[in-house]
This record gives sequence, C-alpha cells and structure tokens, in this order.
Amino acid sequence: MIVFFDELYGYMIFHAQGYFNTITGACTYDNEDFDYAHHPDYVPIPKINSDYAQGFISEITDKTLRRKLFSSLDNGSYSQAFHMIVTDNGLYSSWIDYVDNCDFEFAKKWCESNGIKCIGRQKV
Repeated sequence: MIVFFDELYGYMIFHAQGYFNTITGACTYDNEDFDYAHHPDYVPIPKINSDYAQGFISEITDKTLRRKLFSSLDNGSYSQAFHMIVTDNGLYSSWIDYVDNCDFEFAKKWCESNGIKCIGRQKV
C-alpha cells in the first residue's frame, strides 16, 4: 500500500485520532460509531512528537551557542527563549528543515513498520 506523506502528516500533526485503511489507502478520522478494534485493516495513525530541540542543538558545532541553546530549554523541551536564540543566530531555516526531516523520518518508520510505502514528500 502507498500513502502520500503530506496527507499522512496532516493526520499525525493536526487531527484527533486518525486511522489508515491498509486496504484502500485512505486516512480517516476517528468515528465513535465505528469499532476500529474489530477491523484489522484500520491502523491507528500515531501523533508526531515534534520536540526535537535537543537533537538539533547537538548538531550545532559552536560550543558557546550550543550551551546557550541547551540552557534555553524548558525541561528539555522547545521554549520561546530557544526560538529567539535560533532566530537571532540565523538558524531558523535550519531548525525548520531539521524538524521537517525528523517528522518525515518518523512517518517513514511508522509506514515501514506497517508495510506502507510513504511517498510524495513536499517541503512546507
């Protein structure tokens, strides 16, 4: 089965629980009147955890900037301070590319583990 990344990504990021039909290739919202547990052709679509700040920081070569970014995190997670440092240091587009790549890899791994081919990646 083949799924387009852009459609799947929308379900992983924005929607309430979604399901992928392994027979038709269609994505659908959760329907309270339908018992997905009794239909093995429907696979729950996971939510993307897009907190990639620590991974992004570890790729920064400037040690001073890396320390500033790590200290800006809120319990290890993305924060407004992190955003400001990234923006002020001209790294915003690199950050967006990093998140995009991580999201795609997450979706691709999920698809592979469910026997689904994920294609049609489009940069946001």
